[in-house]
Amino acid sequence: MPGPAGVWQNAVSRRRNHSRWLGVAIAQDAFDLMDALGIGAFHIVGHDWGGRATYHMAAMAPARLLSATVIAIGYSPRGRFTVPAYPQCARWWYQWFMTAEAGAQAVRNDPIGFARRQWDTWGPTAWITEDAFAVAAQAFSNRTGSRLLFTATSRAGKLRPMDPDYDAARAMVDATETLEVPMLFLQGGADECDPPEESEGLESYFSGGYRRQVLSGVVISLRVKPPWKWRISSVSTSAVTRTVDD
Repeated sequence: MPGPAGVWQNAVSRRRNHSRWLGVAIAQDAFDLMDALGIGAFHIVGHDWGGRATYHMAAMAPARLLSATVIAIGYSPRGRFTVPAYPQCARWWYQWFMTAEAGAQAVRNDPIGFARRQWDTWGPTAWITEDAFAVAAQAFSNRTGSRLLFTATSRAGKLRPMDPDYDAARAMVDATETLEVPMLFLQGGADECDPPEESEGLESYFSGGYRRQVLSGVVISLRVKPPWKWRISSVSTSAVTRTVDD
């Protein structure tokens, strides 16, 4: 299974700065992968940063996407980050925390403790087990991945150099406010990092069809236990099919 730069066993070229971890870079990497596989048009599902990349892909090459499903993160027209209301700012504390060098150093010193704080506060804790966290913590201690996490997440509060290779892609995203790709949006009703109210009222930005489905009592997160993953996957698959058919 291919993964983004810095994840699993994938290395990061020293010639690239970490703006490759931005949404437009992930989007372009996804198109490049499909090109290499000889796949022209396809369905796409994206979560969190992958969700932002999915929105970017819909702006960059809508004809190639048969449908799109985004999980947890609402659409930001033209790909622009705006400072949210204070309650959401508090939920995204880690983004502001890492823009300060002292905060960034604290994360470098204890990436596992940093991750555990998010596990404990982003949703119900009943599904967390120490064994599951121990397995996940192996990824948190990946120094390359942690460095990319710091660079991408802290970008919300601090400007960093952009890779000029993505100027054209950023221009396409910046010029697109309404997306024409059929879109399904899945929201966890118990998500305490990206709560349902943060994704309300976005219907007008989708001209090709838009469905928003809030899953009661669910935290849609890559950190959840397998039973939750399977429940989300089954909802996503059936709902995407209905979106395309509609």
